[in-house]
Formats: sequence, structure tokens, C-alpha cells
Amino acid sequence: MSLALIRGRGVAGLVAARRLARAGWSVVLAGPPHRSDRIVTLDPSVVDLLALELGREVLAAVAPAPIAVRELAWSPGPPETVPGELVAVPLRSLTAAMEERLPPGITVVETPPERSFDEVLDATGRGRSARLRSGARTAWGWTVPLSGPVGRAVLEAHLEGWVFVAPAGAQVSVQVVLPGDGGHELARELARRTLAGRGWFATLERLAAAPPVACDATPAFGDPIAPCGAILVGDAACAEDPLSGSGVGRAVRGAVLGAAVATAAPGDRAAVRRHYLTRLALAHAAHLEGAADFYARSRCAAAFAPAVAAMRDHARHLRREVAAPAILQLDASHRDARLVPRPVRIAASS
Repeated sequence: MSLALIRGRGVAGLVAARRLARAGWSVVLAGPPHRSDRIVTLDPSVVDLLALELGREVLAAVAPAPIAVRELAWSPGPPETVPGELVAVPLRSLTAAMEERLPPGITVVETPPERSFDEVLDATGRGRSARLRSGARTAWGWTVPLSGPVGRAVLEAHLEGWVFVAPAGAQVSVQVVLPGDGGHELARELARRTLAGRGWFATLERLAAAPPVACDATPAFGDPIAPCGAILVGDAACAEDPLSGSGVGRAVRGAVLGAAVATAAPGDRAAVRRHYLTRLALAHAAHLEGAADFYARSRCAAAFAPAVAAMRDHARHLRREVAAPAILQLDASHRDARLVPRPVRIAASS
């Protein structure tokens, strides 16, 4: 029986572990439990994917708060109200439900054992190695008890940055994204403007007493196959701008594809890994292009102008890299001198 090590117990690691176990592999799932209190929003396509993994009744139990209306105050002009079709869920509840329902064949440990594995998948989040980073930005977040009706999700741009408010049952998530390493006082002020502008003063009082949680929100891309041979999935491979709201969806889809790469036949190993790199690079380029266009239409366009320029440049760079014609090389070590995909390294754009 093949043996895999998966580092990381977030959504990407849990989905990859489930997929490999169902394929007949023995899996060691290593790392501390996921403890984030962040609330994430899922679009219908992601809900369908997670329902296949967990069952709709389980997903409904951990995500009981559908968002029916979204208010977009993004571009100059009056706000726009659109149908929401989103589900808000505490990330800790989602990962806990996934761990409680792991299929047979998965061993959960905090520290990986010292032994060899047939495949290693890294799902530990944003990597520390050199990556293609598209303009620095910081996300500041609060999750507080819901005080009074919110009833809708709000995405609002200010001159300095943008704010996203999402209710989830008895809680509400407030996220502020600023260019560079913008400080928490400015983040709190933008959150105050958005909440006060809608009369949500009770929620504002709760937020004023709560400390924010900061995280790096810079879109980033690294070689999805690490030098040691590990397959990177989720944010470890490519991290998107939070503006897209598709982080969990990317984690699920990337984990499904990463597990398929791990289970490929040995003779197809080089080809499927090249395919994995290409798929992720093109998807990340499309994300950068879409996010750049969306930022360029916003009230905060001037504040994010350097980030927009970096995203456009890096999208072109990724497309050039994966579209290079010389993607095959001669494998002289093979007795039949066969052609195999050329290893590609995504270097930082100048």
C-alpha cells in the first residue's frame, strides 16, 4: 500500500487526505489542528464541492447562515445591491467537521514520523521560500458576536483600502485590507466608517473592544513542486488576493488536483507534475488579471496602484513562462532517449 504524508490540517490538507485515502493510500496527516476563528464565505460552486466531501446535511450544520444580499460600494457612485448566493461559515467549524468524518486509512498526528513516504503534500499555507509576490498588502480581521441586525454582506472601498463585512449566525466578520503593511489603527477607522455608515453601532462597539488579527494578504505564487519533490497545495502553492473571496474554493480544487498528481502512474510522473504547474500558473495569472481590473475601478485605485501594476506584470510573466515552446527535453538517461517535460521554475519577474 502506498504511503503519503500531508503536512497541514486546513481545508486543503483535509481534502487531499480524504482523496488519497479513498484511492487506497495510507495517509499520515500531520500538524496542529486548524485554530483560525476567521469566517469565510463560500459561493455555490464551493458549497457543491464541499457537499460531495461532507454531505449537505453536515455542511448545513456548520454553515447555517446563508447570505441573501450583498451591498457593493466599490466604485464611485451609489452602492449596488445584488443577490448574495453566499454561505458564511467559521473556518474552525468547517475543518473540525471534516476531521470528525475522516475516512479509514488516515492517521492524524501533530509531528510527522521520521520515515520515508511515497509522496509528500505540503498544505501548510503561505510558504516561506522565494515566491512571486504581487504587491504587498495586509488584511486586518475581527470576528465579534453579532449585536443587532446586519442581514447582508457589504464590500466597501474607501480611498485608503477596502472593508468586507459578513454575518454568520451569531457572529459577524469584519475584514479590512490595506496596501503595504498598513497599521491596525487605520484598519479600525475604515471598519468604523463602514459600520457607522449603515447604523450598525452595536456591532461597532463590540469591534472597538476586540483586538484585530493581521495576516499577509499579498497574492503569491511559487513552484507547486518543491525542490524536495513535495507537491504544494492550497496557499502553499498559490495564494490569492482576498478580494476574490475564493480562498477555500481554490484550496479544495487545488487539493483535488494535487491528490490526482500524487496518484499518477510512475511513468507519467514528470508529465502530470508539469501539467499541475501549468494549470496553477494559468489560474493564478487569470486571478491576477481579474483582481487588477477590479481594483482599477475602485475608490481605492490610487492606493493600490503599485499592487495593480505588479499583478499585471506578474500575470504576463506567468503566461510567458508556461507558454514557452521548449517544454520538452531529451532524457538521455533513459535507454530509449525519450522526450519528457522540461522542469520549469517560476522565477521572480524583474
